[in-house]
Amino acid sequence: VVVRPLLTTSRAEIVAYLEANGVAHVEDSSNTDEGYARNRIRHDAIPALQYANPAAERSIARLCRQMRAMDEWLTAEAAALLQAAAVPGGYDAATLRRAEGPVLDAALHALVSPVRDAEEKYVSLLRFLVLRGEGGVQLTPQVNYKLRDGLLVCLTGEGVQRLPAPPQ
Repeated sequence: VVVRPLLTTSRAEIVAYLEANGVAHVEDSSNTDEGYARNRIRHDAIPALQYANPAAERSIARLCRQMRAMDEWLTAEAAALLQAAAVPGGYDAATLRRAEGPVLDAALHALVSPVRDAEEKYVSLLRFLVLRGEGGVQLTPQVNYKLRDGLLVCLTGEGVQRLPAPPQ
């Protein structure tokens, strides 16, 4: 878990706090290197947004907080869906199909991510498999998801079925 408690605090607020409390600080020399995208955003994009709208930085920070809350909710809904669909040997495809689109996608993302980078194309392929009700998707040379007798099952290279744990 990465915690960034100052992510929504502006540089000006941090510098003002340090100066007010007599705290010395060191500036990382990489912070001025325009070779890093973060610095181009910091030095060019954010000032341009602030020029267009002085409240842009606060608005973006608020949007980030809202998106974090939405992501937490969606992750919990996906976990609940996987728990509801879990049966011996796999997941009940009919239960998965009844889920709302973003919840289903988040649940399928949770199944893909332990196996490989959960790019959109793999989540989309798995969604197509679940909605179609038949077929299979090879995620890696060793891991395949297939629909068998109404169940979404995960097969390893050894042919052993394994049930991925729902996300926490």
